[in-house]
Amino acid sequence: MAEIPYHADDMADLELGTDFDPKQKVSLHFDATPFETADDAGGGQHRAYDPVVSWDELILPTEKKDANKNVHSVVTWKAAPQAPSLGAATKPSEVRTVLYGKSKDGTAVSTQVSDVLLVVPGLIDARARVEQAATAAGLSVAPDPKTWLVDFNTPCILDGDAGWGRWNGALQQSVPLDGELRFVEARTTPKLFGLYIPKGTKTGTGPIDFCVFFHPAITGDAGFPPGEKNYPYAARYIQCIIGYLLSGAHQVQLSKRDVVYVFPLGSITQQLSTFTQGPVLLKLLKDLTVYLGRFAGFANSPHRDVGRVAAACYSFGANHMNALMGSSPPGSEFYDKHWFEAYHCDPVPVPDLQASYPAACVRWWNKGANKRCLRIYRQPSGWDPWPLMSAAMGSPKPTTVQGARQIDVPNDDGAGKGGATLVETHLEFWRGMFGATDPVKNGFFTIHGWFPNLFQYHGLKNSFFRTL
Repeated sequence: MAEIPYHADDMADLELGTDFDPKQKVSLHFDATPFETADDAGGGQHRAYDPVVSWDELILPTEKKDANKNVHSVVTWKAAPQAPSLGAATKPSEVRTVLYGKSKDGTAVSTQVSDVLLVVPGLIDARARVEQAATAAGLSVAPDPKTWLVDFNTPCILDGDAGWGRWNGALQQSVPLDGELRFVEARTTPKLFGLYIPKGTKTGTGPIDFCVFFHPAITGDAGFPPGEKNYPYAARYIQCIIGYLLSGAHQVQLSKRDVVYVFPLGSITQQLSTFTQGPVLLKLLKDLTVYLGRFAGFANSPHRDVGRVAAACYSFGANHMNALMGSSPPGSEFYDKHWFEAYHCDPVPVPDLQASYPAACVRWWNKGANKRCLRIYRQPSGWDPWPLMSAAMGSPKPTTVQGARQIDVPNDDGAGKGGATLVETHLEFWRGMFGATDPVKNGFFTIHGWFPNLFQYHGLKNSFFRTL
């Protein structure tokens, strides 16, 4: 009997090779680091990584400990599996690890095939759990078509009527979603992800493109419970993920871009942990491509690759973006092959980063090489990217309206150059948009939250993502 060790933390494909005898008994050992989650009462519940599959020929796992007390799940099949029906025999909430069978030419595995591909993602479907927590908190995950979006042209600002007439684009107050909202639970922080999958995204044959959003700081001042209590299913966490996910979903919908929107939900003690490191984020996106094939019905899965990636940030999320830039230098896989779009929505780097943040953004953009796009939308907040950005963009003439200003470099598809945008607004520019709530009187935070709710759309519209 052949025994093949496989570590679930490695997103590598395991191929048994052409010399594998499909009639031979095979025992597959999986590293089963406990899957830890919080139950509704706030206690810790540990669940092992168990392979769950729907192949009749597979015996469901037994748990063993080796000499070093490492826990393993062991699966044995008596003969090679027939063409698998991945989903008929399992509930999404129970899945820990999924096995896929595939022949060299891409057809389903049969008893005649001696080359078996195994992929082990560390994600489970969490839609039912989120809906349960939302209902308990008096919340709903049902999308509301009512929005306040602007179908931006470039430049975004316009010397028009006061209020919403100062935006160069039509106000959109109804953008119904025709795509799919999903929630995914992971083993480590961030432990919950919200996804929006536009209609038409599942049918492609090429790589899957993503837009990942970095939220502001998770703090007690913002109403999150102390420590890790009930993370990620406490009411305040659920309110956070639903609000930001729906905002991003409506902007993806309006943009008509073929991109999966990803919202990772951090915790009060760890924020987003190591997820802001390029290699870690890329591994998660690779796991998501498997999840999307397993549960969301994406065609040609599980071997759809990660394609073009956008990273968007808001407020304190600038510090996550800074960490991502620092861990994804030129020459790294994530920078060179995937991360080509960056949208900064009123970013607020911590004081120690304010001097270096503009230079980091300009270096990342690299004057648009390889269709790299940089968009920054902001109001004054203690740091000033204008001099460096303007110089890197070739000192274009700014558009100015009521204290706001904007500079742009357009995308040049033929030359393989990505564009750049810098929008800088002042409180006076926003006067008249919010009725009795006067930004000039009430200050920075009156308009701070509008940046992620408006400008991700402009970044997506002016991206190199495919149009649906």
